[in-house]
Amino acid sequence: MDQVDSSGWDFADDVVEQHAAAWHRSSIAVEPASARFNAGRVLAAAQREVFEEAGLKLDAATLRPWANWVTPQDQPKRFDTYFYLACPVSGAEPRHQTTEASSSLWMPVRGILDAEVAGTLKLMPPTLALLDELLALGTVEAILGEDRDIVPVRPKPGALEEFFRQRRQAPSVAPELP
Repeated sequence: MDQVDSSGWDFADDVVEQHAAAWHRSSIAVEPASARFNAGRVLAAAQREVFEEAGLKLDAATLRPWANWVTPQDQPKRFDTYFYLACPVSGAEPRHQTTEASSSLWMPVRGILDAEVAGTLKLMPPTLALLDELLALGTVEAILGEDRDIVPVRPKPGALEEFFRQRRQAPSVAPELP
C-alpha cells in the first residue's frame, strides 16, 4: 500500500463494509475500530496496482476478496498479502505497463500452471495454490458463486522449502503448505 491509498476513495460505503466483513479474520481487523479504514486502503491499493500494472480501471464493487497469505517468519522479506478476483468488463484490454516486471501477459489458468511445470514461468506458492484452487472450481460461474470464509494462510517456518521440494518431485499439482 502507498500513502495515496489512505484517502480519496471513489467507492461506496457498503463496498468498504463488505470488504471489511470479508477480511474479518485477517490483520485488517485486528483493531476493530480501524477495520473499515484498513479494508478501504487495501481495496484502493488493489485498484491502483491493477491500473498501474495493466492499465485497467476496475470498479471496486467488482473486486472480490479471495485470500490472505502471510509469509512465514523464517523468510527475510515478509508480506501480509491480500488476493482479489475480478472480471474486467467485456472488451477491456490489459496492457503491459509495469516497471516491476520485464513482461506480462494474460493466460488461462491451465496455461499458467502448465508453463510453471515446464519451467517457463516461476510462481510463488500462494500463486500456485490459488491457481490450483481456481482450476478445481472449473468455471467463472463456480468461482464467483463460491461462498468464501477467508482464513489467513500462515505457513510454518520451513514450509516454503518443503513446498518447493515436493513440487520438484511431483510438479503437476501444487502441494499443500503446512
